[in-house]
Amino acid sequence: MTDNKKINVIELYQKFTNNVDHCSNSTVHELFPDLKAGNLHIETKTIHRQELANALKDLKSCWLMYTDEVCLGDHVSFEPNRYLLEAEFIDINGNSNKVKLLHDDLYLVTTVSLLNEPSQNYCYYDQQVYTRRDLRKYRSKINYRIWYKLDEEGTWSPYLQQFLGFLD
Repeated sequence: MTDNKKINVIELYQKFTNNVDHCSNSTVHELFPDLKAGNLHIETKTIHRQELANALKDLKSCWLMYTDEVCLGDHVSFEPNRYLLEAEFIDINGNSNKVKLLHDDLYLVTTVSLLNEPSQNYCYYDQQVYTRRDLRKYRSKINYRIWYKLDEEGTWSPYLQQFLGFLD
């Protein structure tokens, strides 16, 4: 499949979702999300528990899951004396990061950076997710970007869920 045909698939999809007149517009976008061409760079590394404080400094927007509590917001600080299970945050460079406990004191850190030039092999849509009722006093909606990747056979497959921050 040539690169021009790949880009046309996204354009055709966008035209279809914008021009369907037998459904209400909200129904169309519930069934067919508004896909956009994009591009990203992913870095993954493993770190040990003692390196968490450095990896989790300068948090802009985040949620942190400890063994006893979930903390979320724009001004939440990592507490190194607590045991972290998982976290998602935006760093000072605007990159999206995910930290996940693998086992013992070993964590997987994934950093997603957006690239300026859209790729013909990636597309995405943004999705809003409501937080649990007990966390809504802090924030009620989280924004995620759902990425798809085009494989060699021309099939779009889910590729990555990217934390974008809070909407309220």
